Amino acid sequence: MKKLGKVLAISLTVAYPFVVLACLLVFKVSARGIGLCILAIAALNFLSLSGGGKGPIDRVRRWGGLGLSLVLVALVFVTDNPVFAKIYPVLVSLALLAVFTFSLVKVPTVIFRIASLKEKSFREEGPGRDRAESYCRKVTVVWCAFFVVNGSIALFTALWASPIAWTIYNGFISYILIGVLFVGEMIVRRRAMRE
Repeated sequence: MKKLGKVLAISLTVAYPFVVLACLLVFKVSARGIGLCILAIAALNFLSLSGGGKGPIDRVRRWGGLGLSLVLVALVFVTDNPVFAKIYPVLVSLALLAVFTFSLVKVPTVIFRIASLKEKSFREEGPGRDRAESYCRKVTVVWCAFFVVNGSIALFTALWASPIAWTIYNGFISYILIGVLFVGEMIVRRRAMRE
């Protein structure tokens, strides 16, 4: 059941720009109606993360994401302004920026954790691990910079772009950029760790 909740939460988060576009242009749903979607996604994300990891990064993800979402829902309900409903991708970038930045302080970094799932040798103490941790720290900084840029573009599209342009960037282009950065980093990591 928990896996289903996690899959549903991720699916709704990814599809959110298209849901908002349909609500605004097709179904003519008020911003408050979209606020309910944000609330549902926030609740699913919180529940799917509960009971998982107990570390500080996991707490930041769980409580930070819920807190930011609740602030956004409150703004949507108070103003009934669809601009606040379009801020959700900005909050996702901010939440990811917070998690990645926090992992620079409270090691291991998020990137090292992800890399060590695939590369078992990273878990063993020694110079190989030290080199991998140093490399992953640099990559984590790159991801932090990406989330700043991505969040800024998402904010720009929320405030000044049409709903269609906002959806194209936040529901399509940003995911392609994330995929390119993720795959590119994996290729570079393999080469860097071989040297």
